[in-house]
Amino acid sequence: MDEKFQRNPNKVAFSYYKCNHNALIGDGDTIHWPSYSSYLDIEPELAFVTGKGNCIAGYVIFNDSTVRDVQWPDFQALTGPTRSKDFDRSKGIGPFLVTPDEIDNPLALDVDVRIGERLHWKGSTSEYSAHPAKVMEEVLKVFTPLPGTIIGMGTIPDCCAIETERWLLPFDRILITFDKLGTLTQLVPDHVKITEPSRWEQRSDLL
Repeated sequence: MDEKFQRNPNKVAFSYYKCNHNALIGDGDTIHWPSYSSYLDIEPELAFVTGKGNCIAGYVIFNDSTVRDVQWPDFQALTGPTRSKDFDRSKGIGPFLVTPDEIDNPLALDVDVRIGERLHWKGSTSEYSAHPAKVMEEVLKVFTPLPGTIIGMGTIPDCCAIETERWLLPFDRILITFDKLGTLTQLVPDHVKITEPSRWEQRSDLL
């Protein structure tokens, strides 16, 4: 199973949600663009994979794709991120699982995101407010993850469209590079069919 872990700044405790483990895709795969959204986005994240004995077995790049114009209604309905995040082929991981001995400090990794030749975003795992070991400690207060559980640390700031207001387009090639973890390549479909009007402004570049 795969997990998403975020820190709510308005609370002392941590909060998280469980993703759709059937939506996992790998390096070089194409993300699904749901027909009910006009605003597909990426969420580059550092993730760790649990091992036996509740240890951190390794680190991997995680892309938690999200459709932004549907996200807020999801949370208002108290259902959590269902239509906005759990759609088919929305959870990218790869290209490598890197063991902890290869990562001196998981909170000191540079992040570089390129969307074709159009967009270039940079960030760092130093923006995280908690070490992966602390995240694991908090998770264990709620449940015991099985070996192989993927836990995402949250989106790297300034590395997604919702913050930059520069949105994905059909045919885009996404390169998400983390220092020491390699580059996760994700593709956007070359044909997008939107069947439901967006609650946001209509995108002329999708017509």
